[in-house]
Amino acid sequence: EILREYAERHGINVRVDIELPWARTLDLLLQGKIDVTAGAYFNDERQRVFQYSDVFYADDIMVFQHVDRRFEYAGIEDLNGYQGARPHGGSLGNKIDAYSEQQLDIIYSPTNDRIFDLLRAGHVDYVLIARYDGLATLRKLGIEDKIIAVEPPLDHNPVRMMFSRNSPCVEHVEQINLLIAELAQNGTIKKRTQYHLEQTVFNRETGS
Repeated sequence: EILREYAERHGINVRVDIELPWARTLDLLLQGKIDVTAGAYFNDERQRVFQYSDVFYADDIMVFQHVDRRFEYAGIEDLNGYQGARPHGGSLGNKIDAYSEQQLDIIYSPTNDRIFDLLRAGHVDYVLIARYDGLATLRKLGIEDKIIAVEPPLDHNPVRMMFSRNSPCVEHVEQINLLIAELAQNGTIKKRTQYHLEQTVFNRETGS
């Protein structure tokens, strides 16, 4: 929505592909074959090779568990001794990335559908994924009654756009940041975010 708004104001054509796997997206972004991806968390390694926009949203990283195989959880250290899964190629932020790499038994799955198949079948004990990304996938698969996001969130991550440094579009980042500030101040980002959450996650009739 932000990129479309910017493109419309500046006479730029935009083509959006929401079906690319995340690892493939990052590879294409690095090569400059795509210009920008939305919904990226900050980490130090990415900062060296990509150009971030300012923050336009914040997301919760959640521990998803099967309702029949719940275990007590309060913080990331409580995941020791269990086997988990998380999306391949995606960052969950510096803190979680470092701890999970060094301390946790983690499987990396290429797609969100597959990652929840592993949990549903009992091959892993939990899934680490962003709250709304996970909830939208559960709704798509029709298994909201089988797998739940367990509170509290593991972490809260600011969300940014990430631009290829090999793309001419990187020259627009400063102006896009000004648009982000404008749309945040006038309430447009909040309104559009709520609209899309209602389309993909929430039940419009019950509000749940």
